[in-house]
Amino acid sequence: MKVTKPIASIIRGKSRTDTPPADEDDDRQLSPSAERRQVVEEYADNLRKIIRRLLGKLN
Repeated sequence: MKVTKPIASIIRGKSRTDTPPADEDDDRQLSPSAERRQVVEEYADNLRKIIRRLLGKLN
């Protein structure tokens, strides 16, 4: 499982790896809230996969 940022930095909203704001015309740059949402979605996906594996082993 790959975690892109520590959970504490997600909650704080800052990270040591945060870059300065990009130029306005850079569409690839996600807003901090969008990036946080993406990280949380990836984390939730990984948890679902782990739960499915564990439930599969119980059967």
